[in-house]
Amino acid sequence: MSRCCSLPSQASLISTSTLSKTTSYTIPYSLLVGLATDNTQQQQQQQANQHHHYGLTATTFGNGLDLKTRANEMDGLSAYIAASGLSSHAAEIRTLIAQGAHDVRAIMTSPSSADKLRRRAACETYPAVRDRQVTGIMWYLTALAVERNQGFVHGAFVCRDPNGQLSAYFLGVGTPRISSHLKRHSAPGCTGGIDLLGGAANHDDALPPLPHGHRHVLFISIAHDKRRGNCLFIKPEPYGVDGVLNFLRHSVDYVRSLARRRLRFGGNDCAGMRKERIPDRLVQDFCEAVAHLPDGRSAISEVGYQGEGDGIGCMHDYLSKKLADADADAASSQLPESARMSLTTILRRLESDYDFVSLRFGNEVFLDLASDITRPLPQAPGVSGPSPSLWWLYLPTIESE
Repeated sequence: MSRCCSLPSQASLISTSTLSKTTSYTIPYSLLVGLATDNTQQQQQQQANQHHHYGLTATTFGNGLDLKTRANEMDGLSAYIAASGLSSHAAEIRTLIAQGAHDVRAIMTSPSSADKLRRRAACETYPAVRDRQVTGIMWYLTALAVERNQGFVHGAFVCRDPNGQLSAYFLGVGTPRISSHLKRHSAPGCTGGIDLLGGAANHDDALPPLPHGHRHVLFISIAHDKRRGNCLFIKPEPYGVDGVLNFLRHSVDYVRSLARRRLRFGGNDCAGMRKERIPDRLVQDFCEAVAHLPDGRSAISEVGYQGEGDGIGCMHDYLSKKLADADADAASSQLPESARMSLTTILRRLESDYDFVSLRFGNEVFLDLASDITRPLPQAPGVSGPSPSLWWLYLPTIESE
């Protein structure tokens, strides 16, 4: 049986021997300090605002990069923030990126199981706190995308989540909703959304918005996928599902998107778009190359279209296996030379154009967060670790939970 956790005293946090049926776990001192006051985040923001320069540190975007490369990445992020019309929020955004990075690491390395993490997140995360945490996480993912030259106006992230802990956090703080995305890969109860209400009444007025007018985060937890294992699909959207007006706007946006994709060739890969769909030209070239092969029709169906199949990862697997089999038994291969050349051209194009080519659905930003959080994280004044409001991540596990 699950139960909500109430905030314990600092003494009980420091000494876990008073808790029965627990496993001992050391809580970072920075979190204990953060718990000492309800105004910690406000103080951090005030301290950050006193700095005129918010450059991410030299270790922000990976190990072994020379200073020129780091400077270029810095300029890329600054340019993206400016293009989003958020230059006036640049300082706060860089603080949010650093905080979001530390929060993602804390969530994905928590000693709690995914089920317990989800229950605790639901119990202990209140709307204003949730908005700040999720906004920081979204800006961190955006910074990773910009680093890879994959920033977008409209798009989505797929994040590898080996232990399902980031998915559990989002499921705990989000609200169930329906979605047309990745239906083949999502189970009932694993799709939700979060309306980010920074600036609205009773919320944190100082919270910077997401880029390009996005105010809602759609997420889908994908478990035990045959290619990707556990992962989390995250898509920022301009409209949520809370309230009639938001619902109507979301519906109109969906109809427009559907019309663009169905009626216009290239509607899946417009400028500024990185969604989980395969570019139309790539689908067309693949279909033309394999349609005449004995197993071509089934391959086309499995790869899918409009985000309804197994995507680019499946396409890559099929091409790789087909060419490997032909090379292994060239004498008896029934693959015509013209077909071999077509398949080879598409395979090389995939491997040239995409990272994580064997795992991705389409043109989304694919992130191996388990690897990313082992790198030096972004730094900013006032950010020295996870958000103090995530103190519950470090509570010892209680068997009755």
